[in-house]
Amino acid sequence: AVPGMQAEEGHNHGVSDFADSDVKNRSLSDWKGDWQSVYPYLEDGTLDPVMAKKAESGEKTEEEYKEYYENGYKTDVSQITIDAENNTMCFVKDGVASKATYAYKGYQIYDYAAGSRGVRYFFEATSGDEGAPKYVQFSDHGIAPGKAEHFHIYAGNDGFDALSQEMENWPTYYPANMSGTEIVEDMLEHEEKEYDEHVWLSLRNAQTLCNAIAESLETVDPAHKDVYAANLESYNEKLSALDAQYQDTVADASQKTLLFGDRFPFRYMVDDYGLNYYAAFAGCSAESEASFETISFLAKKVDELGLKNIMTIENSDQKIAQTIRDNTKDKNQEILSMDSMQSTTSDDVKNGTTYLSVMEDNLKVLKEALQ
Repeated sequence: AVPGMQAEEGHNHGVSDFADSDVKNRSLSDWKGDWQSVYPYLEDGTLDPVMAKKAESGEKTEEEYKEYYENGYKTDVSQITIDAENNTMCFVKDGVASKATYAYKGYQIYDYAAGSRGVRYFFEATSGDEGAPKYVQFSDHGIAPGKAEHFHIYAGNDGFDALSQEMENWPTYYPANMSGTEIVEDMLEHEEKEYDEHVWLSLRNAQTLCNAIAESLETVDPAHKDVYAANLESYNEKLSALDAQYQDTVADASQKTLLFGDRFPFRYMVDDYGLNYYAAFAGCSAESEASFETISFLAKKVDELGLKNIMTIENSDQKIAQTIRDNTKDKNQEILSMDSMQSTTSDDVKNGTTYLSVMEDNLKVLKEALQ
């Protein structure tokens, strides 16, 4: 596996999405057919609705996403035809077709710094046109035999090691018979699947939510518009001040990685402050038993990064965190808990628990976790 690299394609899947033993060899038939680059659709604005949808996360603006995917999708290969029966790939570049015969050369598993995993499948040209790339890697988020619905491709002549370092440019291809509208619909459907509902765990998202709430209140109760506006300004100042404290904490921290032996609902928070993370389960997965491979992977990460703490969320039985600790070299890490507010009760609120108080407590835990 290749650890510590940033995930490409803008996707994030938790380390528990698959174990090493789940990854299987694949043949060129998984990618057979006629394929078109999506880059022209980005250039002509067809994919603008996808960029707008991505921007709803608050992580980047629509223009920033478009710039990001401009780098990611950019390619001069407009079409690829893959003939599985003859093991050939034909690349159309500037109207000129170049074909070569390819042999399967295995796969590589990537453990990215953000906590996600991926697999690329390798093919090497054995004969063919000079214009066809010597080395090709496929990534389609699959880990076992199965027909690809779309794929990202890495191609060049400098060897597999060089391709494996490429994380910024991942030309993406969809079936040639799909229209731009159909591709947009498919991408938007994928965005819905990738959506993380824990938006409130970002102080910056909280401001966006408060702005929307205040605007709605002013619409239905215009007589008290000034009151709502004043309350909004006051509360946003508190959110901004706490956000600044989080930024300072991360800036002063010696450690920039969190490791959760639990579910992970804090994606928006770590993205706000540029933190890396690893977790036993993505989001609020219904899974409760981590695989041996996941435990082993996380324990090795604790050792590799010299982490002093293992994180959980509120009300965790801490069994997974304890098992991870038991499999580390030092076996002395503290187990800390952050509150995702998914278990906050009306009694908690009556007793004084507020959004700000929980996020202030989370900041204290974060400060300790990043020591």
